[in-house]
Amino acid sequence: MTLTKLKAQISGVRPEKKTTFLLQHDIARPHTSLKTVEHIVNRGWTVVPHPPYSLDLAPSDFHLFGLMKDGLHGQHFPSNDAVVRAVNQCATSAGAEFYERGMQALVHRWRKCIAIGGDNVEK
Repeated sequence: MTLTKLKAQISGVRPEKKTTFLLQHDIARPHTSLKTVEHIVNRGWTVVPHPPYSLDLAPSDFHLFGLMKDGLHGQHFPSNDAVVRAVNQCATSAGAEFYERGMQALVHRWRKCIAIGGDNVEK
């Protein structure tokens, strides 16, 4: 299962996180299915509550998709496989610092959202 692989990778890179694992995800069906919830509970992981969907708090929307749109704009792809390859190339070429900045921006956006009572957050 993907969560188990993620936990193993995090534990390998950050051994001090073996006993503390916080998971934040939205309320999409795969995240709330009985099998997923049981898996999370059985491992003793903590799910951080997620507010109702907000473009401002979804890292894929405010950070990742901008990169994708800029990097893939105007291109035409002959097949779905070509699209998948281009998206994978774009995502891997961004580098770890890009993703770290996105997570740091998310923390800033959470705080701002809380401070303004849950309204949408402007850049």
